[in-house]
Amino acid sequence: MSLLTKKISNLFYSLFPEQCLHCKALLGNGEENLCFSCYSKLPLYQASWVSPEKNLITEQLKHRVNQINFAASYFYYEEDGIPQTLIHHLKYRGFKNIGKWIENNFFDANNTLFFRPMDVIIPVPLHPKKRKERGYNQVDSLCKALSKRWDIEIDNQSVIRDVYTNSQTQKSKMGRMNNMKGVFCVNSHQNFYQKNVLIVDDVLTTGATIQAIAQEIEEYQPKSINVLVLAIVV
Repeated sequence: MSLLTKKISNLFYSLFPEQCLHCKALLGNGEENLCFSCYSKLPLYQASWVSPEKNLITEQLKHRVNQINFAASYFYYEEDGIPQTLIHHLKYRGFKNIGKWIENNFFDANNTLFFRPMDVIIPVPLHPKKRKERGYNQVDSLCKALSKRWDIEIDNQSVIRDVYTNSQTQKSKMGRMNNMKGVFCVNSHQNFYQKNVLIVDDVLTTGATIQAIAQEIEEYQPKSINVLVLAIVV
């Protein structure tokens, strides 16, 4: 960094100091997105990495999707909690690198068991209208970080979102299920036959979105279907 650039950076920071996204405390050296206090309070879902074939997520999905194999989440989602803050900034405030930051900061040796079998990553797609409104898919940076670390292909083309849906937040479980019927379709299936497919989303609530995509993929005989989310609502 040049001396001039450093001075400009220091001036910008003095005028607009970076704050913790959750508690708004000023960030110090070594802190990014969250202060150390909030970082230490993140509700990690570590058990899902230790036992990705049998945990809260897999049990929730297996009775609806026959080929679900591994499932994991980085965090538990809590109302007004720190994961909610991170995901809100990721989705609506333009903090696109939060996904990469999460992968980099919460990588663990247990993840090896989870990721090594994977052949292709499918980010849950946005409808073209919503992608245009937001400007990006909120799980893109996480998927790119995973792809780079594990050398797994990202496929943004094979599954498309045909139907524009409004927010699911206020819908009941049955309402969410009905709202997701016919939303996704498989545009190309070459990446699915006898492949270990990893579907990546931000928040798992009822599993309606994951179920809708997985059931479309199931028709093309994947070896397994696996799920990774940033947070799960419990």
